[in-house]
Amino acid sequence: MVKVVALDTYESLKVSDAEYGTRIAEGTEFVVSEERLKVLLGDNRFKVPFVKLAEVKEEVEEEKPKKRGRKKKE
Repeated sequence: MVKVVALDTYESLKVSDAEYGTRIAEGTEFVVSEERLKVLLGDNRFKVPFVKLAEVKEEVEEEKPKKRGRKKKE
């Protein structure tokens, strides 16, 4: 498993991540498999990277990106 950091590509292309079903905010850290890493680094239909490498982890539990919620008005 590999820890990655989302780039602004999701926002600039206005697309959601295929695996998580949401648009991941720039700077969000999450864990992906080696196979998924290849796709997110540019082997995708857009031919652009969606993430950059944060660090390599051997045994990491799968972390989903935190959902962005709207701030509650007081």
